[in-house]
Amino acid sequence: MGDVRRALPLFSLLGLCACTPSGEVSMPRIVDTALEVAHVRPADLWDTPAADNGYRALARRDGLARGVEFQAGGERLTLLSHRWSDDRRSIRAEWSDSFEAGLALCAVAAARTDELYVAGLDAAGTLRIERWSLAEDAEALATRIRRRELVFEAPASPGVRLLAADPDSRFLLALESSGTSLWQIPLGAGAEAPLRFTAAEFPALRDAGLLMVAEHLTAGRVFSFESTATGERALFLDRDLDGAFDRFEHLDPAAWAKSEFNGSVWLDEALHSAR
Repeated sequence: MGDVRRALPLFSLLGLCACTPSGEVSMPRIVDTALEVAHVRPADLWDTPAADNGYRALARRDGLARGVEFQAGGERLTLLSHRWSDDRRSIRAEWSDSFEAGLALCAVAAARTDELYVAGLDAAGTLRIERWSLAEDAEALATRIRRRELVFEAPASPGVRLLAADPDSRFLLALESSGTSLWQIPLGAGAEAPLRFTAAEFPALRDAGLLMVAEHLTAGRVFSFESTATGERALFLDRDLDGAFDRFEHLDPAAWAKSEFNGSVWLDEALHSAR
């Protein structure tokens, strides 16, 4: 496959990435619109009743679940905090607050429960991806948000289909809605220019509707994009967990079935689904 990473100056990215427009409660009643997923243990994901309704737990420690609710293209974002019951069949609402984001929202991701990555279009049609740092002890979402930082912006273009945060908060992965480009956006002070991967090199990106972020027994951290049309998978691997991809695979269903990635070989899993 070769080295498909292409470091580009930030100004050259403009125009290449944009967004398309209390008491016990049973899981299906909590959120009926899509949520993005943060890094969670398998139990947090697979024990979730009616997981196909779009709810995803943003878990940092046992028993804590975080989520967001929003309509694609709308500006209102609701942040929810819950606690799992001991039997993990239901969760108890702690609080739920809504906030006008000032953006036409399209995706939200998280690696921790005290921050969110929010992607949306501003009034000028420019894509903004922001990091929202959250204070957990405030009474309203407006004051729960301690800081909003811009981490990426670009004028309108095909859109963002999938947004995911590295579990260690070192980068974001943003897949354009066209599926033609995947951007790895470094985070933190002194971050380098985003890297671009293309569907020409990884065809599964074109129709990818599911992203799995997982810890493999021997291969390290794996970001696997699965095509909803062909079942092909594009894998980006970080074996030494340093935040840089050092191995790439593109597997059709038959190759996946025979590969080291098929079976009970995962230590940790989280799923992100396209809206």
